[in-house]
Amino acid sequence: MSFEIDFIQNDFRLIYRLAVDCDFLQKGNERIASEGLSCVDKKEHVAFFTREFNRVTLSREKKALRMMGLDSALVDTFEKRINANLDSTELFLSRAFKNTINNDLADAVISFFRDRLLVVTDFVTKRRRVLLDSEVSREDYMVWNDVLDEFDSSIHPELIKEILQLFNDPDVDRAGAQLIFTTHNPIYLDRGILRRDQIRFVEKSADICGSYIYSLADFGSTEVRSGHNYLTNYFKGRYGALPFIDLSSLLAESGGKEG
Repeated sequence: MSFEIDFIQNDFRLIYRLAVDCDFLQKGNERIASEGLSCVDKKEHVAFFTREFNRVTLSREKKALRMMGLDSALVDTFEKRINANLDSTELFLSRAFKNTINNDLADAVISFFRDRLLVVTDFVTKRRRVLLDSEVSREDYMVWNDVLDEFDSSIHPELIKEILQLFNDPDVDRAGAQLIFTTHNPIYLDRGILRRDQIRFVEKSADICGSYIYSLADFGSTEVRSGHNYLTNYFKGRYGALPFIDLSSLLAESGGKEG
């Protein structure tokens, strides 16, 4: 799983990229595959650092060193200490780079994630119910909501399939509109309904009290082939994002009380 963001912060263009090894789907095996930070200054691309797994390479370019506020004589020492203490599961940008190299550059990227990215919360569901019962037009409703939470909660699955087919038909959806929704119903894990890159999973992690979002396409063509049954493989645990349910203790406790 990888992504890259290219944005302007205070008239300063920054580019940050991150890739996570797909082995993170196995509990306890989360690790950063690659990471990098650079900028574009007066049409010139300036790289600050690159990372490949547990190896960070700091830039030796004069312009990069000046912008980072780093003495060229100390680069080798910093790099050696960083790589000796680098955690494979932690971001270099928000840890060592922020604390020992340049706090301002790191904060510019961190603030982008904190202040500008959309966070879907429970209010989406509540607002949807209010809007559907009001006089607000469907057009305004679709503009205001970026993600439809539990879109299929009150709609028959066959109707949902028809709606998805409309969005996937270029003759119908000529403007390239997108429908983004959440669901707990796995029946849409069908290559006849959605492409691999259109399917996203959310894997909760108790260790970090957070969640990972990844695409079915992240597994690659060898692990997810066109002839595979996505639904069956999902329930076999091959794609992760399955709840861990154990009711045996509750049943045992209930049985003990009745006895």
